Amino acid sequence: MSISDIAERINASRQAVSLWTLGKRGPGEFPAPVVRVNSDTPLWDWTSVARWLYVNDKLDDPSLIIEAAIVSYANNAITYAGNNKSNQFATLSDFANLLEQ
Repeated sequence: MSISDIAERINASRQAVSLWTLGKRGPGEFPAPVVRVNSDTPLWDWTSVARWLYVNDKLDDPSLIIEAAIVSYANNAITYAGNNKSNQFATLSDFANLLEQ
C-alpha cells in the first residue's frame, strides 16, 4: 500500500505519513517498504504498518491488525496452494499473536 493509501485509511495527511516513513516525525522505526514499483513509489505491508501505528498510539482499533494479518495469510495461502513448500508461511495462530510481540 502506498503513502496515500495509508493516509486515507487512518485519516491522516499524506505529508504526516511521508514524514513517519522517512523517520523525520514520530517515534521512528517505521516499517520498511516491502517493494518499490519504481524508485519513487515504495509500497508497504499493511499488517506491519497497522501494527506500528497501533504500538505508537496512532491507530485505536487493534482488530485492524488482525484483519490485515488474516488477509495477508489468505494471500499467502493462495500463492502457495498446491506448492510442496506451503509450510513456508506462518500458521494462522502465529498471525493471531501479533499484538503480543
